[in-house]
Amino acid sequence: MNCTPRQLRSRIGPRPGARPGFTIIELVVASGIIALLMVAVGGSVIVAAKATPMAGSSESLYNQGVAAVQEMSREVSQAITISEASAAKLAFTVPDRTGDGVAESITYALTNDNRVTRNINSAGEVEIAARVKGLNFGYVTGLRTQTTTTAAVEGAEQVLFSGTDTTGAEIAFDSNSVAIQSIRPILTPEATSWRITKALMLLKSDGLATGSVRLNVYRTDSTNTPVGSSLAMAAQSELLIGSSYNWRTFSFGSMTLAPTDGAAIVATHGSVTITPSGGSVLINTGGSGSGGRGIHLSNVIADRGKSLSISLNGTSWTDYVDNSLALEVYGRITSTSTSTTTIQTIDAVDIQLLVAGSKSIRTIAVVGPRPAYSTSPPPPPPNLIEDIIGGVGGIIGGLLGGGLISP
Repeated sequence: MNCTPRQLRSRIGPRPGARPGFTIIELVVASGIIALLMVAVGGSVIVAAKATPMAGSSESLYNQGVAAVQEMSREVSQAITISEASAAKLAFTVPDRTGDGVAESITYALTNDNRVTRNINSAGEVEIAARVKGLNFGYVTGLRTQTTTTAAVEGAEQVLFSGTDTTGAEIAFDSNSVAIQSIRPILTPEATSWRITKALMLLKSDGLATGSVRLNVYRTDSTNTPVGSSLAMAAQSELLIGSSYNWRTFSFGSMTLAPTDGAAIVATHGSVTITPSGGSVLINTGGSGSGGRGIHLSNVIADRGKSLSISLNGTSWTDYVDNSLALEVYGRITSTSTSTTTIQTIDAVDIQLLVAGSKSIRTIAVVGPRPAYSTSPPPPPPNLIEDIIGGVGGIIGGLLGGGLISP
């Protein structure tokens, strides 16, 4: 059978090692698709390039100014102290950020070459906005009270207990006698401690001088019962006590009583030992001789007295609810002191920034800690309406001066 070469090739298939190819039509179609894709990608690149402001352009400067104002607003709102508050400079501190326990100091300022800089902890100025035509800080101020507490200081000697009335009865007082006068002075809330410095007691001699009259100071509990050991002791020789009543002074050494403590003046004719025992008090007195001493009661209840108990034999006690010893007690109170003052504060900062070729950027940062300022009053925020009127007036004045319009 006769056949053409083409028919013969179709019968026997492609030659060994031969590769299939593209037709002219396929190549044309593929080239067209690639060209369309290249045009689309190129257009996207051009659009993106046009959307990104060039360095130094008005758009770039504006974006930089917005970022600078936002940064200033964020940091100023955390200010805990403000050391300088002027129209073109603001220096303040914010809470510790580095973990060293020291507040960070920050300064924003407009330089002579029209840049806004930021300086942290005096490490050097860093530019945050360039080609600035104007920077203005305005301040909203207010008032708040501040309470200051000073260290505890011991005050002057004062009367802590007064039983100076002398119209009461006389009670014999010898070596077997014990009198306990408890006191609890009224202290202010600022008191941190108190102490007894001296006591004046009305005494007279009823017999031979055989020893001394002793006053011991004990701490008392909430029931006015003496507890613990003696805090201080003072004595008067019986030789110094006359046959008629007179006030004798007993001076005590150092002691410290808490604001919640009461105290007991324990009077004896000799040595005394007080032993707390299951809520009761055992008192053993010492001394010899039969010489007695008279102690005097006050018919008027002491203004700061709590109770008086007297034992004439060391075992049985008489409570004098409506009387006190003829006794005056002096002491000193240690207290802190507080003072309240009204201080001026910066409550908000009005930040305005004008960069070259762009409109003004403005925000108001509310300062949460409301720091005080002690220097001259900072400039207030500008009035927007006055700014607009002033700007319009300036434009009209310029036109009139240039002869462009007639008045």
